[in-house]
Amino acid sequence: MNNATSFVHLQCHSEYSLLEAPLRIAALIESAKKNEMSAVALTDNGVMYGAVNFYLQAKAQGIKPIIGCELYLCPDIKQKDRARQRLVLLCKDSEGYKNLIKLVTISHLEGFYYKPRIDFNHLSQYSGGLIAISPGSNGPVASHLQSTQERDARQWAEQLKSIYSHHFYLGIERLGNAFEEVVIEGSRQLGESLDIPLVVTNNVYYPQKEHAFLRDILSCIQRGKRLDDHQFRYESQEHYFKSSHDMATLFHDFPDAIKATTEIANKCNLEISTDQVQLPRFDCPDGLTSEAYLERCVWEGVAEKYPTLTEDIKNRVNFELDTIIKMQYANYFLIIHDFLSFCYQENIPVGPGRGSAAGSIVSYVLDITRVDPLAYQLLFERFLNPERVSMPDVDIDFCIRRRSEVIDYIVQRYGKECVSQIITFGTMQARAAIRDVGRVLNVPLSDVDRIAKLIPAVPGQAVTIKQSIKDITELNRLYN
Repeated sequence: MNNATSFVHLQCHSEYSLLEAPLRIAALIESAKKNEMSAVALTDNGVMYGAVNFYLQAKAQGIKPIIGCELYLCPDIKQKDRARQRLVLLCKDSEGYKNLIKLVTISHLEGFYYKPRIDFNHLSQYSGGLIAISPGSNGPVASHLQSTQERDARQWAEQLKSIYSHHFYLGIERLGNAFEEVVIEGSRQLGESLDIPLVVTNNVYYPQKEHAFLRDILSCIQRGKRLDDHQFRYESQEHYFKSSHDMATLFHDFPDAIKATTEIANKCNLEISTDQVQLPRFDCPDGLTSEAYLERCVWEGVAEKYPTLTEDIKNRVNFELDTIIKMQYANYFLIIHDFLSFCYQENIPVGPGRGSAAGSIVSYVLDITRVDPLAYQLLFERFLNPERVSMPDVDIDFCIRRRSEVIDYIVQRYGKECVSQIITFGTMQARAAIRDVGRVLNVPLSDVDRIAKLIPAVPGQAVTIKQSIKDITELNRLYN
């Protein structure tokens, strides 16, 4: 840490805290850079959707990324109870990263009840490599201190300290909310009594103070309410990315709690490898390596597909095999070949293959695709070449009625820990955003409809409001 950094934000929420935080990851990193903070944490509510994106963007900007999550904590996830507290967990290293992923997964698959919840039992099982902060509001300790339940606050603090030892902190914040000073004083006393250090947070949801209303709008969209319903407005407008100077001034009476932010940041040194391919092991017959078995399968397929073996075919096959083996993708092709063979054996309808994979003769002779790339002069390099940093992508269509059989086979063959389905994010498109915000702001429906219809609808293209204002004269006039 450089001398300019006297404070680090350890509790920040991004756009991936869906319909809760109007703070984009790029803006979060830019705020840290602008304020000369050499590190910043991402702690989205109950999820880690933005972790890798945040990690890569922060690294590219010379900012140390601290990956974390704000979990919903309850006594027992088996109980259907909406009562829950917040707990911030930060990754110190790869062990902590794996444990946090595990906890978040459990919270969604086993503990989901209105929110993805976790309990002490699971925290104890997966505590290694993690730093825990009980937040200054909605945290298990703060919530009980606010209700003057000192005994309960102490029990929660003792329990969390027993799990995280000297990696557990009591968070304090000054956001203008009621009972804050009661919580701060109670935390100070508890910290001294139990030898638990304090740490300052600001629970960041937006980049600048004037953006506070955006969080109110998101809240109203989420709940289907209007902004003039004060019940759905946040009490504080201080959840913005404050400077080191502002935070040090705000907590001038707690210099050690300010210093603790950089101490925590220094402890967090997670490195994520994004250039290493992680694939399940394919068990080859006859003691063969995956490379040797792939070559055997490919040449057997060549003999079936091409009764006359020309030099052009041999050269193309050798070139592709050489590239695949050098890039260490032999396992990848064998795994795809394996589960497609299962589909053919079980008469599960499979598409002929789409996209650049159709340019591979290896894919063709392994029956991964059913288009001869030589007949149509398709290029393998579009699918895979040594300069391509991302994994090859084979688009395969399965019969929707029997798709689950394929997934079940893959899970049984390679283990459930090696199989997952990829989620997609549906973001609000320009027209939908205008209609939602217009409703929240109680703008007459006719006006909202007129503005929304001025946004062009271009199939397959994400049209932005900003670009539309620039391009559409009438929209530009209305905007001005």
